[in-house]
Amino acid sequence: MTFFGDTTQGSNFTVHPLRPGGANGSDPGAGGNPIAAERGLEYTVAFPAAGTYGYFCQAHEGMGMYGAVQVK
Repeated sequence: MTFFGDTTQGSNFTVHPLRPGGANGSDPGAGGNPIAAERGLEYTVAFPAAGTYGYFCQAHEGMGMYGAVQVK
């Protein structure tokens, strides 16, 4: 799966890094969560197994900006 920054807004993963789990460290999701985008305009990740992998935007954690990827 590939995550993309919003180039129309000047957004990238250096400014808006993605971290594994839910906001405030809640809901870590499936073990071995590989989501950790720290720089660049796109981030490609391979998930190790089926499961639900949570992530959040570190810059907007306090706003509850989070999501999940479900791998079947």
